[in-house]
Amino acid sequence: MNETVLQMVPFSKLAAPDEINARGKSKEGIDEMCASILAQMVKAGSSNPADGLIQPLAVRPGDNGKLEIKDGRRRHMALAKLVKDGKMKKSDPVPVIVRDETDSESLETSLMANTVRLPMHPVDQHEVFARLVDQGNSESEIAARFGIAEKTVRQHLALGRLAPAIREAYRKGKIDSEIAKAFTLHADLDVQASLYEQLRKQNGGRFGVYQVRGALDQRRVPVKQCEDLAFVGKDAYVSAGGKLTESLFDDDEYVDDVPLVNKLAADKLKAKCAEFFADGWAWAELEDDMPQRWGSNGWGNWANVKDDDENEDSYDPGVEAFNPDEWSADERAKSGCIIGVGRDGELNVFAGLIKPEGTVVSTEPDEEDDGDFEGDDESEDDDIDAEADGEASEGNPFSVSMVLAQSVSIARTAAAAQAIDLTTALRLVVAALTCRHSAPAAITNNGHNSVRVHGTKNFAEVFASLPADTRSPELHVRFCEAIGTTLDLTFETWRYKGRDSGIDELVAALDGATFTAAAREHFNAADYFKRAKKSAAIAAIDEIREAGFGDGLAPEDVLAGMKQADLAAAAAERAQACGWLPPELRHPAYALGVVKIAIAAEQARP
Repeated sequence: MNETVLQMVPFSKLAAPDEINARGKSKEGIDEMCASILAQMVKAGSSNPADGLIQPLAVRPGDNGKLEIKDGRRRHMALAKLVKDGKMKKSDPVPVIVRDETDSESLETSLMANTVRLPMHPVDQHEVFARLVDQGNSESEIAARFGIAEKTVRQHLALGRLAPAIREAYRKGKIDSEIAKAFTLHADLDVQASLYEQLRKQNGGRFGVYQVRGALDQRRVPVKQCEDLAFVGKDAYVSAGGKLTESLFDDDEYVDDVPLVNKLAADKLKAKCAEFFADGWAWAELEDDMPQRWGSNGWGNWANVKDDDENEDSYDPGVEAFNPDEWSADERAKSGCIIGVGRDGELNVFAGLIKPEGTVVSTEPDEEDDGDFEGDDESEDDDIDAEADGEASEGNPFSVSMVLAQSVSIARTAAAAQAIDLTTALRLVVAALTCRHSAPAAITNNGHNSVRVHGTKNFAEVFASLPADTRSPELHVRFCEAIGTTLDLTFETWRYKGRDSGIDELVAALDGATFTAAAREHFNAADYFKRAKKSAAIAAIDEIREAGFGDGLAPEDVLAGMKQADLAAAAAERAQACGWLPPELRHPAYALGVVKIAIAAEQARP
């Protein structure tokens, strides 16, 4: 029996011949191993990096007085790099276990050392980081101990703290690492678990990254795409209770409370309107209010106070280069300003505009109103929406602001992506490629952010994973999922384009029950009624009554006298219960009566 001896030998005395090593000379992960060794060295209070080794090298006596490594080649490669980088001396001692073996025995030892060890599943590794924090270690301490960045520690923690059902699915290979990462976008484990269960029950349990991100991102926008945040400022948003969420696995940062940042921007713009009015302008209005108050002709054709009689279009106000000193007191008294937020968060001003005959505008700034904002129940002016939605268009109680229209259209996009079927997807691809620049889908994976794919998978890898049989149900499902990522039915995208977007035709072609179920899933009734006008809430409740869901609702005259916040809450609660949807989310097959039957059937199940 060979004797095993623990010794300390100079690094220069070690060698790692190929003949007795089962593992090749891969440099992958060597930098990280070097950092970990140095971190352990510091923890041990030593100046010798070899003291950072957790496990000694296994060696045997070799030729010329050398000791040949048979287990620990990668650790030796890391020490060699530290020597090369000048962080370790060749004379520094290294812990080794010496055991005399033949070439055959040494190779067998190396093979067993590299195959018998059962590697940890990534989930287990992530959970260890979570346990380290639970034991009182800070993220910075853990980063220093393992020689990794603090963001890497946060990534491990986020994955190690996923809802148990998601971790188990990841461990068993039911979902991949990219899907697991997508769930970390929401820190609430109940939300994670609920969404996983919902997606697991759909489409035979098949779902991808974009369904997870779409569901979690529906009410959020990336910071770099949020002009209102740039206008208001991060500090003001956070001070008002807003939250920014870092995406740990890409470079995005998200605005979690979009309604709040929209309200802050609207409040700041209203304050600017007051400044303009105080500075002598006849009126001042918000750009986002214009389509609702001035109709489809817009305000671009209005006369300007600096236009001359011979050429009405002679003056360009210069949106971003507004200089108040260019306007005389007389010009201000005869005209007004339209203000808004530009792409970079800058204040845009269209000044000197003269309203057409019969157009109603505000001749003084709106009074501050927080009556429908969460946490304030004392407002006396309940008819004014906190997000400047404007007054109801005559005959249309469901007319909404551009901000709310965009929010609802995002839900429409997500619902259509979830409901799309093979035939419709094929028709969509052909029609979109034929029309190219006027289709409600971008035939790349570059649809709206709520459905867009954010992964970085390799084309060859994905292509090889797809069934080659065109009759394969799996291929059909994945094709529909991929087409779903191209959709963009949002209001903002089509705001300045032609009316013939094809959106209505596309939605009508989808299965009515599937689309309606998906729309109800993505529609946020509480958010909708909180930001809509009172007339929308009252009209919705009228429709709900007519469909037979009005039991227990207060009389119409009582509802009309309620504060905006109370009425919004009542409408949202009943809409959520019966499946009511706003007009923008209705399929031609939409009917509340059908919902009532379905709900009764569901309740009757044992």
